[in-house]
Amino acid sequence: MCVDTSLQDFGHSIPGHGGMTDRMDCQFLMGLFSYMYYQSFIKTYNVSVGAILANIVNNLSPDDQRELLDRLQRYLVGQGRLDPGFLEKCGVAIEAAA
Repeated sequence: MCVDTSLQDFGHSIPGHGGMTDRMDCQFLMGLFSYMYYQSFIKTYNVSVGAILANIVNNLSPDDQRELLDRLQRYLVGQGRLDPGFLEKCGVAIEAAA
């Protein structure tokens, strides 16, 4: 019994290059890898201040929230973005960052 391979892979579509399925079988795999690469390394996520604050309020304990605030204040003072005198007026003592 003879099996016609042209019915299996459409070998007449592109003469000399195998069948259509021979050309396209790898495209699905490459599409998957390309999508995963894009999602992992290229795509950027836009995060709003509100989303960050909601994440802090919902996922951090009150002690962790205070620690975050203290570290953020120290960072901003160290970067020169926040005046230490302003914090002292508010009753917050900022120690020199090591």
